[in-house]
Amino acid sequence: MIWEYSDPMSYNRSYFQDRWRRQETGPSMVTLLIWITVVFYLFQGLTSGSLGGMPTDRVSLYLSLNGEGIRNWELWRLWSYMFVHGSMSHIFFNMFGLYVFGRMVEERLGPSHFLNLYMMSGLIGGLSWLVFNWQSGVVGGVVGASGALFGVMMAAAMMFPNERIMLLIPPVPMRMKTFVMIYAGVEVVSQLWISTNHRGGGIAHLAHLGGLLGGFLYMRRFDESFQIHTILGRSWGRLRSRVAQARFRKTGGPDEDGSAPPGEIDRILDKIGKDGLGSLTAEERRTLEKARERLRRR
Repeated sequence: MIWEYSDPMSYNRSYFQDRWRRQETGPSMVTLLIWITVVFYLFQGLTSGSLGGMPTDRVSLYLSLNGEGIRNWELWRLWSYMFVHGSMSHIFFNMFGLYVFGRMVEERLGPSHFLNLYMMSGLIGGLSWLVFNWQSGVVGGVVGASGALFGVMMAAAMMFPNERIMLLIPPVPMRMKTFVMIYAGVEVVSQLWISTNHRGGGIAHLAHLGGLLGGFLYMRRFDESFQIHTILGRSWGRLRSRVAQARFRKTGGPDEDGSAPPGEIDRILDKIGKDGLGSLTAEERRTLEKARERLRRR
C-alpha cells in the first residue's frame, strides 16, 4: 500500500507549531536512518549465501533478532535487527513510510528525540515478538524496521490526529488517527489468525503491535498532554462544552447586549471540542467567559 499526506494547511497550523516547537537543529535524523539502513542492505547483498538450505547472508546472521542469540547474551540484536531487511520490497516500503511519517514527527520532536522514539519503538516491538518466539533459532528470526516505523506512525497519529492523508492504492482519503487505527486492527486480526491456525505468515505482526505500543509510551513520556489524566480531562472538557453548547442554543443564543455575534459561541465551542481549550485566542476566551457569566445569571 502506498500513501501520501495532504492538507498542508492543517499541517502548518500555528496551534501545532506552538505546541510542538522544535528545540534543536541539525542534520535530518530520518535521512540518516534511511542511509544507514540502505548501506546495511547493500552489505547484505555482498555477503549473501545459504545456511541449512535456507537463503541468508552474514549480516542477517549477526544482526537479526532471535531467541538463540539473546540466550547467548547477544543483546545488540534487540536494536540491530531493525537495520536489516529480507527483500527489496521490504526495505523500500519501510523506508518510504519512514520518509513520509518521519519528516512530520521529526519536525516537531527534533532529531535526538526522534531517534529515541525510533529506537524505543523498535526495542519494544522486538521484545513483543521475542516473548512469543523465545525458541527461535538463528535462521528464522525477525528483521526489518517495521516495528520502529509503526511507533513513528503512532506518534504522528497522536500529534496530528486530524491530518488528512490520501492513500494512492486505493485512492481513499482519511484522517491520520483513522489510518493508524485501521492498521492496528489489521495487525491484531492477522496475529489472532496466525495464533489460531498455528501458522506463520512471514510477517512479524507482534513486532508491529509492539512498535505501536512503544510509540504510544514514548509520546506519553515526552509530553504531558498525552498522559492519561490529561486525556481524561480533555474528554471531560469536550463533554462539558457540548452540554454548554446545547444549553446555550436552547436559551436562544447571546443576549441582546451585542457582546457576542450570532453563532460566535457555537463556533468557539466547536473549536474547543475539536482542538482543545489551548487552541483559543485571548479574544475567544474573553467571549466565552462573558457567555459563561450570562448562563450563570440565567
